Amino acid sequence: MSIKISGVDAVQIVENEFRIEVLDILLKWIIEQNPNMTKPSLQDIKNIQSIVYDKLKKKYPNLSLELKDK
Repeated sequence: MSIKISGVDAVQIVENEFRIEVLDILLKWIIEQNPNMTKPSLQDIKNIQSIVYDKLKKKYPNLSLELKDK
């Protein structure tokens, strides 16, 4: 039996959280090990977030997704 939250498989949600956390830690490690590396600007990050948000809105049209500034 599979648990779905607004049409999204709960196991997939946990798997995605795991993968995101791994990527987050890896990216922080890479940045810390390479202090002279060019890092994305705040505007670059906002642009990337917007691209990802648009993709998720298309993938999950029935969800009330909202991109909020932190």
